[in-house]
Amino acid sequence: MDAQAIIHKTRDDYNRIAHHFSGTRYDNWPEIKWAMDYVKPEQNILDWGCGNGRLIHLLQDKDIKYFGVDQSSELLKHGKNRFPKEIKAGWVKFFLTDKKNKKFPADFFDLVFMVASFHHLPDEATRLELLKKVYGEMKIGGRLIITVWNLGSDFAK
Repeated sequence: MDAQAIIHKTRDDYNRIAHHFSGTRYDNWPEIKWAMDYVKPEQNILDWGCGNGRLIHLLQDKDIKYFGVDQSSELLKHGKNRFPKEIKAGWVKFFLTDKKNKKFPADFFDLVFMVASFHHLPDEATRLELLKKVYGEMKIGGRLIITVWNLGSDFAK
């Protein structure tokens, strides 16, 4: 299976399980709370692979702009249903990237999160392409925070 077929299968699988998956993603993992030290007022924050936007819970009252992107239209529906006040207030925006990657301006993001999403990219070329794109959209001195599954851990056995 080529890289694009894997990406499309991943999208289709998440759309299929979105209701159940979103129900298990209502709070943030304690492992990511340390990253809130990097959140500062008036930052533009990208949540790449945002799913239902559960990172928003940690960003409440931080005076930031949140941009969540995901390729699962069904997970984004859950996010929009969970955070209507934040969307209406204008500090939360969701973007679907199933057909085309969302392009943001250069030097736009202060902080980028890829929480348990980066490892879904199927190969090195696809991962490097994304990192180059995101790097170009980050401000000088911006930070990228990536978490991935450790499939060699006892948890994954």
